[in-house]
Amino acid sequence: MIAALYLARFNHELLEFGNQGETIVQIAEKLSVNANTLRNYRDYFDANVVERNRKGWWQKKLPPSLAVILSEFGNTPEPQMREMVLGFLH
Repeated sequence: MIAALYLARFNHELLEFGNQGETIVQIAEKLSVNANTLRNYRDYFDANVVERNRKGWWQKKLPPSLAVILSEFGNTPEPQMREMVLGFLH
C-alpha cells in the first residue's frame, strides 16, 4: 500500500524501473501481489493526494486500510518514501 501511495504522490521514474506500466509490474512481482491490485490502490490514492494532478477514483471513498496509510505516510518527503519503497523491494 505504501508503494501505491508513492506512485500516486510522486513520479514513477524516480524508482528507475521503466515506464509506469513496467514500474507497477516490477513492484507487484517483487511484493508478490497482483499488478492490478497495486494499480487499484494507486488509483484510490490519486484523488487524495495534492502532489500530482491524477484523478484516479475520485468518485469512490478511500477504504479504511488505505486511509490509515495515507494518514501515516501522506506527508512523508519523497526521498524518505522512495527509500522505504526500495527497501521493501530488496
